[in-house]
Amino acid sequence: MGRFVVESVISFGGSDGEILRLCGKSASMQKELKEQASEHFDHQTISEIVETLAKRHGYQAKVSPQFTKQTLPYVIRTKQSAVDFLTRLADRMQARFLIKDHKFLFLSGDNLPDLTLHQHDCSSWEFTLEPRTQYGIIEASYFDRSKGQQCQVKHQTGFSGPVRRLRTCYPCEEEARAAAASESDRLCHAVGSGSLTLPGRPEIMADQPLLLQGFRGEINGPWKAATVMHRYEKQSGYITQITLKAPNKGKERNKE
Repeated sequence: MGRFVVESVISFGGSDGEILRLCGKSASMQKELKEQASEHFDHQTISEIVETLAKRHGYQAKVSPQFTKQTLPYVIRTKQSAVDFLTRLADRMQARFLIKDHKFLFLSGDNLPDLTLHQHDCSSWEFTLEPRTQYGIIEASYFDRSKGQQCQVKHQTGFSGPVRRLRTCYPCEEEARAAAASESDRLCHAVGSGSLTLPGRPEIMADQPLLLQGFRGEINGPWKAATVMHRYEKQSGYITQITLKAPNKGKERNKE
């Protein structure tokens, strides 16, 4: 979870005693990172973009290997903070951006290990499975400068259904493919959600792949941690609360 800086202290209590609530933020998060700016990057790799912004703010950078060779022809930052800009870039490239231990981390979602959770590990849980409008193919367009025309790429979602066409025309084929894959992931995540509460597990983090066992048949299987909250309370002690999203291909029951 890393180091945090206390920003405020709240004191409250009653006949049972006094309680202090400490509110803080990551020790790696500086005020300068929230400043909005506009700029553009021409023919640079994702790694070069991340390293440029990290160095500018006095941070180190760590980027997954697959992003060190991928060149983007043109990326624009319009009135965004460095954090917002890199977070949105990570979403487009199916990656994760975070700041930890004074480093800019731009990581593939595949870097986190699978973690198995059994029903008996959890003190409470809740799940919602909602069949939504399904698309079999996500289509994205890009402008091919060598041909002087607009071209399309397609991404299979794993479902059966109509084609969903993205409105944006991307500057290159790589960005179009990444955008189509990202939209496919978003739609697949929407078919199921849930939450778990269990005794404290500090190793669990957001975006971690989870394998659930011992629940109802339609719940068992792969999920992803959308958010993870670690709490310590006098009555319950240290607990971890996880909100879940369906994995990239949705829940199997919704594939019919």
